[in-house]
Formats: sequence, structure tokens, C-alpha cells
Amino acid sequence: MIWFTADNGAHTGGRPSGQLSAMNGLRQCKASLFEGGIRVPGFVHWPSTISKNTKTDYAAITSDFMPTMLDLLGKKHPHPDWKTDGTSLLPLLKGEISSGSAREAPLGWHLDAQIAWQEDHGKDGRWKIVVHPNKGQCADMSPPYNKGSLKGPFLFNLSEDPIEANDLCKKEKDRCDSMLQAMKDWRDSIDYSAVHESQCAKTSSLKDSVTASAEGFSLKSAEGTCLSVRDLVGHGVMEVSECDENSRWEIRDGNLKNLASDKTSLCLKVDNKDSPCTNGNTIWLGLCEKDDPTFSIDSNGRLVAEQCSNFCGAPATKKDIFTYSHRAVALAECSTRDAFVFTKESAVVTV
Repeated sequence: MIWFTADNGAHTGGRPSGQLSAMNGLRQCKASLFEGGIRVPGFVHWPSTISKNTKTDYAAITSDFMPTMLDLLGKKHPHPDWKTDGTSLLPLLKGEISSGSAREAPLGWHLDAQIAWQEDHGKDGRWKIVVHPNKGQCADMSPPYNKGSLKGPFLFNLSEDPIEANDLCKKEKDRCDSMLQAMKDWRDSIDYSAVHESQCAKTSSLKDSVTASAEGFSLKSAEGTCLSVRDLVGHGVMEVSECDENSRWEIRDGNLKNLASDKTSLCLKVDNKDSPCTNGNTIWLGLCEKDDPTFSIDSNGRLVAEQCSNFCGAPATKKDIFTYSHRAVALAECSTRDAFVFTKESAVVTV
């Protein structure tokens, strides 16, 4: 049995036909949780069982691989009480259910601040809800979501609207509310699993409904995301993503400082120190040096570097930074329409 698939939607760079052609008209591209970022083709070669070409629009995800293999081999998971996100595709591959069958298990995606949730209701349609969607690695956010807040939730009937042009959250309020709650429950289950099952996270990272006031302030964007730091080990990647314990800031000695670290010697830095005031120069957090720019938030709520007039924080565009984060921050001319505008608020950390 050989599986063929891809891990994400296409890149769009260098396409004279434009970004829409990269995903055959689907919305956005790699690193977005719109369909253009996550819907990819796949096929299975299994000559002993699949004897003829069969097409299906049954939605599958890489989380289905392990349940399918366990089912095929007649094995049980060593922890049957753990929640699973995938489902066995063996009945589909063996032809025991039709290629037009509805998927019983929902699908979930989480990337930085973006969360998406999909449910297949058979003849009633395949429905998807998205919160905090972004443009991914496309050059532009396609209309009608290129203006105003992108906090969401947005609800789409993918069976009738695969390009996600019509938000039905208001029209289908009960469905929207139900799917939004299911999506939140799924996201909480991931936190629970990380702490109590895989044990790859500490107990303090588990989120519930209790909140506590924190020192400093947060810098919140119009979409409800915050200026934050990721992977704070010696140095960190600056990004605009979820508001959490890494999103706390203060002004110290005229410079913007992050409060997530117990190190007082960490400053905002730029990737290219020789030519700091250039478009696309990625912003990092690392050990303070004398020639580091002084960063602050100006009266318009923009992240600015004192040494670089008319340059502000904006989405990063360098492909190499996407290895670390799809929500990274870089310097760009303040006139760019993508320049971040933040509102200073009291910091609150979920514990």
C-alpha cells in the first residue's frame, strides 16, 4: 500500500497567472486555513485490494493514517482511552462503504492563531468554520475578507461554496454556535492531551476558564491577535498570533521589552544589522547589543524602530522565516496596507 499526498496548499511566488491559479481557484494558499491552504489531492496505490480507478471527495487527513494502519493490522492502540482525531479509512479503501459516503469524524486544524473545524453532514452539506484566518503565503488576501477584522467565526457550506465566498454564520446561527463550541472543545482536548497523555507540555500550559491579571500590557491587533514571541530559548521569533503569556510587554528605558522571559537582557533585533532599515528585515528577540534599534509603539499604534523613520512592523515575507512561523513580523514601509496597528490593553494570561 502506497499513499501519495501533500502537506499543504501551493506556494504562489513567481506565478504570472496570479495566486488564484496556484490552488485552482480555492481561497488563499500555504499557511492559510482557508481551503487553498489545506485542501490537497491524494491517492492510494494498493493493487491487492484496489483493482480499478475510483474517485472520491471523502475528506481525509494525515491523522487518519495511524487509525487506518491499526485497523488493517488488527491492532489496538496502547492507550484506547485517549481521544483520537483521525478515523480508519479502511472501509473506504476496501469498498465497504461507497465513495460518496459522508465522513463521520470531524476534522480540525490549528496553525498559530488560526483554527478551523469541518463537519460532514451528508446530504445537508459539508460545513466548515474558521476563526482568525489569514492570507498565508499568498501576496494578498482575496475579497471579501481583505477589509476589516478577520476574527470570525466564518461559516461555509463547502458543498455549495468551495471557494468560501459566503459567510453563513448569521444565517445559520445555531449551526455556527454548535460548530464553534465543538471546535473549542477539540482545541481544549489537544491541550489536555499535551499535558496528560503525550506529556509534551507542562501543566501550567493547560487552559481553562480561569484568568488572572498579569504584569505589563498586551498589544492587540484588529483581528484579536497579539504581538507575541515564539520559541523563547536564547532568542525568539516575533509574531502576531494568540494572546498568551508570551504577549506581555512593558516600556523599559524607552525600549519595548517582552516580559515572558526572566532575562532582562533581551531586546528586539533585526535580522540584517548591516542594513537595518530595509523592507522585509525580520524582527527577532535576542541578547541586547549596543547597535540594536530602539523599538516602541507610536501614537498610531504601530511598531516602529527609532533609527528607521517611516518603517513599521508588518507581516514577514521572507520564505526562510516561514520555517519558524507563518505569522512572523518584519520591517516594512509604514504606508503598506498590511502594517500592523495595535491597541494597548491590560495583559491577561489564561492559567
